[in-house]
Parts: sequence; C-alpha cells; structure tokens
Amino acid sequence: MRTKQVNLLITLVAVALFSFSCFSIYRITQTISFALGISTVNRGNYSYLKQTLTSVVSRMTLSQEKDSVVIVLVADSNEDYLHSVVKMITKKFKRQVRSGSLEVISIPAFLYS
Repeated sequence: MRTKQVNLLITLVAVALFSFSCFSIYRITQTISFALGISTVNRGNYSYLKQTLTSVVSRMTLSQEKDSVVIVLVADSNEDYLHSVVKMITKKFKRQVRSGSLEVISIPAFLYS
C-alpha cells in the first residue's frame, strides 16, 4: 500500500487529537513508497542520532530519497534538546530537509507528565 501525504497527515492527526500545535518541519508530498520513523531522547553526553541519520541518508539514491521520508520524533520534554536536534538536522542535512525527505516532529511536553 502506498503512503500518500504522510507528512501532512502526521501533523493533522497530532493537531486534531491534541488541539494544539506540535513542532514539525514538513512538506506536502506527492506519493511516497517508504516512510522510516526514528525516535530520539536526550541521552546526556552521547547522541546516536547524527550517525544514524548519516548512515540512512548516505545509502539512499536520489530516486529513493524522492520516493521516501525519514521522520525523526524528538520524544523528550526538554525543549533545549528539541532545539539542538532541529539545529543539528537543519545544518547537517540541509538538502534533505529542503526536499522534505527528512522531517522532525515533536509532541508537547505536557503529554509526558
């Protein structure tokens, strides 16, 4: 089954269910065949996220990139961590963020209470 407009759907579901805005870098896609979700939390001094994303992105052809989306869920209530992840991703993976093949979403902190 092909996934259509995954990025918009994720944002709309979050807004509809929780009636608040969640952080999201997103685009409305045409049709994609593959979506990969990666969740991350603050682990202190060690972060596996940059290496994981580099590994995934570096192995994708341009054709595969156009036909897929990688969605990073920052599953942490620390807003500073969220902003550091967004900064790292938008700096290191600029092309993928611009094309919409790499996105970041976050759920508001009060849901973790």
